[in-house]
Amino acid sequence: MNTVEGPPIPFNFPIRGGLQTGSEIIFHGATYNGERKRFHINLLGEGDNVVLHFNPRFKFLEDTIVLNSKTYAGWGTEERHRNRLSLGDSFRIRLVCHHSHFLIQVNDKEVANYEHRLSPSMVRGLEVDGDVSLQRVQMINFPQPPNPHPQYPYPSPYPQPQYPPPAAPYDPLMSTSNPMPTNMPQMPPNAGWNPKQIRRAWLSLLTPSTPSNSFGCHRCGY
Repeated sequence: MNTVEGPPIPFNFPIRGGLQTGSEIIFHGATYNGERKRFHINLLGEGDNVVLHFNPRFKFLEDTIVLNSKTYAGWGTEERHRNRLSLGDSFRIRLVCHHSHFLIQVNDKEVANYEHRLSPSMVRGLEVDGDVSLQRVQMINFPQPPNPHPQYPYPSPYPQPQYPPPAAPYDPLMSTSNPMPTNMPQMPPNAGWNPKQIRRAWLSLLTPSTPSNSFGCHRCGY
């Protein structure tokens, strides 16, 4: 047996593999005096099909339970039965799948034997809505055990920005478009150069190799 505790209304629950002879669904809850004055339990099939529609109504002169099914051709003929519930009542509603019909009980009293109009194996979901609250729902002897906590994917509300891959760090010693001068003095590791040596090295780079265009570096004092 699988149990869903305190499901919210509206309650929608997926059913895998349909129902079989001996499957049961038991609803524990209560009605209340709301605007609609009714609630429903639907065993949903594929598409818009409804294998079983269980619909207690509490309006004046319409105190009844309506049973029906919906196929691709639309809703069928309603079956109406005495409503054993009143607004504000607690209930235990039991749906039992037999070979040829659903046995429907309210608070351990038989309401109807509803002949199958669609195969119970077509059931794909369960829906409860209206002026009703649920304490728990029990599912017994299903062909495939239902998941009491189905997970649904949630799309991200905001698109994630896409960034290009980071560029390789610039390495001046590896640049091919702007090669370093070949006469750049190489500083040995841990060499203790003083500021005068550094200035002389850079001035030597700025001095052309032809005597006629030499710079007058004597003003620098070196």
